Amino acid sequence: MAMLGALFGKKPIQCWVIKQVDDGLLHLCEKGTLDTRQKHRQALQDMRTGHYQGGVRMGNTGIVLNSNLFATLIPLEELNLGDDYRAQWQGAQWEVSKVPQRCWTWTGRLTTQPNTLGALPRLVSTEDIGSLSKRVDTSATPHGKVVFRAHGDLEPPTRDVDDAMERARRQRRLKDDGWKDRDE
Repeated sequence: MAMLGALFGKKPIQCWVIKQVDDGLLHLCEKGTLDTRQKHRQALQDMRTGHYQGGVRMGNTGIVLNSNLFATLIPLEELNLGDDYRAQWQGAQWEVSKVPQRCWTWTGRLTTQPNTLGALPRLVSTEDIGSLSKRVDTSATPHGKVVFRAHGDLEPPTRDVDDAMERARRQRRLKDDGWKDRDE
């Protein structure tokens, strides 16, 4: 589609893909490109007013995601991202947290944690699972040893091991018995 757009003069609309906006903090996914058949001016206007609905091609990954997964799409020229991962947008300074690819489709809240690699960006976004752990009913959790098996698997989990050991014993007995027959 990008090649056809280049041939026919349709300029791709690039944007910053923001997953979540917190007080003074932007959760930034990636640069993106609108994947739309709308006219350039209309798509840009829809994006600026927060009404764009459609696909967003994420960076150079080839992944196209629905714009509804994101808090906002910002035209590339309207947000200035510095080398220190601080951004200038809407006349304000913003701290930026990098959203890893695994969180792009997460529909819950994001939280931040320091980048353990010590490099920039200083903050990395991660799924906020705090609300999930609050809903866990600890009285419903099993006590003792828990064995995970396929649903409907009625065989004991060690059956394959037991069978393999029994086959090995039989083969050893047959081998030993066969050897004894030759000696007699």
